[in-house]
Amino acid sequence: MKQIDDQMSQNLIKPDSIMKELIVYFSLVYLLTWLCWAPSFSIEFSHLTQTILLNLGNFMPSIIAAMLIVCSMKKDDVPKMISRVFRIRFSFVWYLFAICLMPVLLGTAYLITYFITGLEFQSLLLPIIIPEIWPLIPLVGYFIAVQGPLGEELGWRGYALPKLFQLFNPFKSSIILGIVWSFWHYPKFLLTGTIQFELAGVYGIMIAIVGYTLYTVLLTLMITLLFVKTNGSVWAVMLFHAISNFSHGLFTILLDTSGAVIMLMLMMLLTFTMVAKNKELYFKQLIVSC
Repeated sequence: MKQIDDQMSQNLIKPDSIMKELIVYFSLVYLLTWLCWAPSFSIEFSHLTQTILLNLGNFMPSIIAAMLIVCSMKKDDVPKMISRVFRIRFSFVWYLFAICLMPVLLGTAYLITYFITGLEFQSLLLPIIIPEIWPLIPLVGYFIAVQGPLGEELGWRGYALPKLFQLFNPFKSSIILGIVWSFWHYPKFLLTGTIQFELAGVYGIMIAIVGYTLYTVLLTLMITLLFVKTNGSVWAVMLFHAISNFSHGLFTILLDTSGAVIMLMLMMLLTFTMVAKNKELYFKQLIVSC
């Protein structure tokens, strides 16, 4: 199995030190993100201020990771991170995985839901794309730059996941990171205009949180497979994340109870299959250099 990074670390792993680094990272991300999001809950701030701070908060996972890497004074960390971000040469199979998996999953979930319940097709993005095909490219660029991937993945996958690999196998690392990632989003269940707020409005906040957490953990297990198979490519993960967000704009079935249940069932089936077929990858401790 291909290991993360070309050069394997031969140094003795210090679990306590790595755990402290992760706790500091996650704590700073939560604190600074939520401070940036806080004005969005108050009418005392202008819409422009709220928007700027909301988007700044969305970038905190990557910003904090970059700051910690620079402040760590470990001369090898910066080039390693840059290498991961620009690691674009990997098997075409994994480009297909990154680009096609979520659109196919969501499209399949919609078709199944349609045949069972007659669910009417609804899309937020299709009316924008259909008139002319050219908006597709800037839309995908928007989802990469603003709607999550660039602001998050340098941190979640570029910084935190390799450190988790030094403490746990990829399966446990994915469960932990999936829960951490979900929890980071929780304030948005109270924030008007977010998909999390819409989910809470349809299902109630507790059911929405449980379903969203399950979805995010399953998604994290999928992303971990992509990350390892592409030798730690943050670019591959960013592409997957962007296409995933884009696909949810094309197929807005999560706001329908039947559609959401079928989507989660498909994700569980696919994730179980991935884990079963890649047991060595998920359950064997990886040797990585962070």
